[in-house]
Amino acid sequence: MTALKLLRPDLTYLAPRDLYRGPVKAEPLRDLFAEDDGFIAAQRLPKIQIHLLKKDGPRPKPTVDGILDNAYLEQGVTLELREYTQGSRLKAATTAYVARDEKDLYIFFSCREPNMAKRQTERAKKRDDHVWATDCVEIFIDRTGDAVKLVHMGVSSIGVRYDARKDIGKDWNPEYEVATMLDTESWSAELKIPFASLGGAPEPGETWRMNFCRERHAGAYELGAWSVTLGHFHQPDRFGYVQFN
Repeated sequence: MTALKLLRPDLTYLAPRDLYRGPVKAEPLRDLFAEDDGFIAAQRLPKIQIHLLKKDGPRPKPTVDGILDNAYLEQGVTLELREYTQGSRLKAATTAYVARDEKDLYIFFSCREPNMAKRQTERAKKRDDHVWATDCVEIFIDRTGDAVKLVHMGVSSIGVRYDARKDIGKDWNPEYEVATMLDTESWSAELKIPFASLGGAPEPGETWRMNFCRERHAGAYELGAWSVTLGHFHQPDRFGYVQFN
């Protein structure tokens, strides 16, 4: 302002009034290089507890048909998947629901998809094809926490399944139920996995390492995970903690 008065006194009327009436009150500049809060939160491994479905509860056990049952909402846990490297919200929201009884583990995925007609379904047609090359959901289970018998399961949007165990490979073919359902702007996948195929029912308080993921190919390629892996999905040290009570 001083320079303006000296050089062009005829233009002082153009200067903001605060500059010559008193000190300017400026807001502190935001640190553009500060770490994003969402990314910081994503680095923390999630922990959940799953309780037994009540035998005398108001709702029956889930029926494996690709339709979300109230048992998941009232007695299970609800998990939001995030972008797998940064923890940001997915463009196509994905939610996993998990419940259990004495014999089985129930998992339901709700996958929003505004481009249903563009889903990739051609690259996996039969069991143990690479379903991750299509629109699919994936489950990782590391019961012992050492990844020796790490279980990898996947279901495509049309119900093609993949199942393998690290020490056996794709020859691991347990019996379990799968159902998928397509809607106008979403699709779902539901699984009922007997604990017997996973080494038996967990003891009360037993904790497994697990992750729930989605591969999206329709419209835009997008990967989501419950426990952000900061890289590819096969990161057992980045799996979340699931305690059975």
